[in-house]
Amino acid sequence: MAISQTVEVLPSVKTIVDRLRLWKLFRKEAESDAIEALSNAISSNLALRTSSCDIYFPSETKSDDKQKAMLFIPGLCVDHTAYASIASRMASEGNIIVAVLSLEPFRLADEHFVDLKELRKCMQTVRNLWNDRNGSKNSSLDWSIGGHSYGAYAAMRLAPDLATYLKKSAIDKIKTVMWAAGNREEFMTDLSQRDDIDAIVLLGSNDSICSLNEDSKRYLQSCLPCYTCLEYINGANHDNFASYHCQSDTIQISRLEQQKQVSRKTIAFLFDHSYHP
Repeated sequence: MAISQTVEVLPSVKTIVDRLRLWKLFRKEAESDAIEALSNAISSNLALRTSSCDIYFPSETKSDDKQKAMLFIPGLCVDHTAYASIASRMASEGNIIVAVLSLEPFRLADEHFVDLKELRKCMQTVRNLWNDRNGSKNSSLDWSIGGHSYGAYAAMRLAPDLATYLKKSAIDKIKTVMWAAGNREEFMTDLSQRDDIDAIVLLGSNDSICSLNEDSKRYLQSCLPCYTCLEYINGANHDNFASYHCQSDTIQISRLEQQKQVSRKTIAFLFDHSYHP
């Protein structure tokens, strides 16, 4: 490799090293409700752990030709098992396949670790398993993408690539789901000119990590597509979108209640059920 090429690589190496330090300090492990939810779903044949993702299946197989499926990206340093409770809820209540990406061992969702190639790998795994479950050779899946916290910014970054890729499958619009994200300008991707992406942003009123003032809210809205739902969940905090130890925020509603509301609102958005924030 030429010296000039080596110099160009160095900033990327430094970025990775800096984020690995964060990984060591801020790893967040799943709590018992999520571990139990994953175990129960697997024993009921409604979930499967693979090397690329945990897949949560609906309890009923749809008879029409488009089964909804969502790729979901965990937050920074969060064990993907922590999303088992809410993922299994969305699968059962919304009749959605939910694939929670495994970011082990580093649990980082930036471009060095999660790109369209990784998404396609997970999508193929889901498609193969779904074909086996419903006896089809070529199931047609209606894909969306989502994420929590830093994972939501990754979903925002990857949505254009995914939308372009899926146009080959006659999917004209990609739904993008963002939980507890939107106040970090440096992580955002401008989707404002994309007519092939719709988005929803769900925020907690008690979220001290993702707290938007008027300026940051305007900037967020300037980066989002025309059709975007932005809603606060009263009493919700940052961590209880998943199931890991709540470190800083005041809790005004239970984790279960927060996840019920998040699941219901996300499902309504994905199905266009007259969603009104």
